[in-house]
Amino acid sequence: MAPTHFRDDRNVRAWSYDQRIIEDYRKSNHTDRAGLEDKLHKVGAERQQQLYNTSILVVGSSTLAQMILSCLAGMGVGRLGVMDPAKAGESASFDFLSPPKPDQAHVPKVRAIGRALHALNGQAIIVDRYAPFNPGFAYEFSPDLIIDATNNPQSKQDVMAYCTGRSVGHLPFISAASDFSKGCVVSSWEKRDGRSTFATQDSSVFLHEEYTGNIQGVFSSSILAGIIAEEVRKWLFSYAPDDKPFPSGRPWVYNTSGKIRTGLASVLQEEPIRDYHNRRALVAGVGALGNFVALELALLGFGTIDLLDMDVAEDTNLARQILLREKVGQPKVYAVAERLKELRPVLDVQPIYGKAGEPSLLPERLRHQYATHFTLSEEEQARGVVLLAPAQLTARNYDIIFGCFDNKYARIWMNTFVAAYKVPYVDGGTGPHTGQAAFYVPGFTHCVDCQLNLESFPERHSCQVDPSTIIPNSIIGSAMVAESLWMLHARKKQEMFPGILHYAPFEEARLYFSKSGRCRSNHHC
Repeated sequence: MAPTHFRDDRNVRAWSYDQRIIEDYRKSNHTDRAGLEDKLHKVGAERQQQLYNTSILVVGSSTLAQMILSCLAGMGVGRLGVMDPAKAGESASFDFLSPPKPDQAHVPKVRAIGRALHALNGQAIIVDRYAPFNPGFAYEFSPDLIIDATNNPQSKQDVMAYCTGRSVGHLPFISAASDFSKGCVVSSWEKRDGRSTFATQDSSVFLHEEYTGNIQGVFSSSILAGIIAEEVRKWLFSYAPDDKPFPSGRPWVYNTSGKIRTGLASVLQEEPIRDYHNRRALVAGVGALGNFVALELALLGFGTIDLLDMDVAEDTNLARQILLREKVGQPKVYAVAERLKELRPVLDVQPIYGKAGEPSLLPERLRHQYATHFTLSEEEQARGVVLLAPAQLTARNYDIIFGCFDNKYARIWMNTFVAAYKVPYVDGGTGPHTGQAAFYVPGFTHCVDCQLNLESFPERHSCQVDPSTIIPNSIIGSAMVAESLWMLHARKKQEMFPGILHYAPFEEARLYFSKSGRCRSNHHC
């Protein structure tokens, strides 16, 4: 039975966008704003119910499958199946839903994944099967869609055969695969002229044979997972007439080594480094975006990851913040730090229960203009929140800082710090459906304020008022990590960062660069 109230109403508000309704409202010259919002909220609730009524089977249990399942659970898909024959610890994999534990060696991975998914979305029905793809189980589970997330062509061949078999007619199917730095997804949504997509073109595009046997990557898998989740959303409902999934049979490729990051060509002729044990990073803001950044840095093997945040984990965070399951009520920095240590006990992680930052760092004009935003309230002092000082950051000698803030004042403060002390910096932000990342590489790019004009930003992008879903956070958070590897290593840094990186579900490329906006010649960055 479907729930009458969803645990996270923010997802409902995020789905509450429809270009057609808004255009009709404008054309009719209505002035009842509340009436429009009520109508859109009703649409959002109907779409959330549609997601809840959807059943999806995911084949695989490695990194890509875990990322996809996390996104689907966060979206509110009501029935999820996962099947795979792998056991915990028996193969190299970046597992975070089923981390290997001494007392759980050789336990089926799908069991641990199922428990973690239920903690993320307690309203979903989670079914796991410890086995390779099996038509009998698929028929019994009766999914609306199957996603094969293995790097195994035979598995994909078996799934395709089932999806086009007599028993199901034609079942929508998504095939995806990844390795360390790239990944590919291709879908089959419908029949053409009475025949399935597989019969109308070379079916090898669905097999991803070039990925056979490769270890699935962290950021590549997470970006693909976000793209796949958006495709599922587009398949179920659209925001606008041109908001449609990729055409059946057409691959979408993410390629860290490609100049525009999407497409097959690796034109940069470099590979990002793969040894990070001596690298030190600060993740400033561990909400939805920061969860993905911190998780992926830990899985990649960064030696030191410090965390900065002043918020407490809430039940409504779970749909987007995948590290906070079973941590509700704890300060986020401590909850995320505990989770990272569970994944990598050797990790050096320091939680900073605080906010940015001491106003003395800022130019005098900004110091007076924003004075009230760089002080601690009585409530914050009572909770033990500290006001971040530049000396705390310089003492830790970070190789890179990730800004995952939801308010412009923290972004301005951190941008001022990194520009003054010449620390590489990635600034990310997401909205309900989109996101972007800007990059400061000392000596090669201008600072983030020069690129984005931070002072023009709204007071605060609040997930209470303008909530995002898990999708843009998965994509932008992962892209921030991927691009940081070039920042730490690449010799041709100017070629690597042609501008600001955007995620936009209405654009054909989905992920693309645009040139930076303004540049203040007197900013000395």
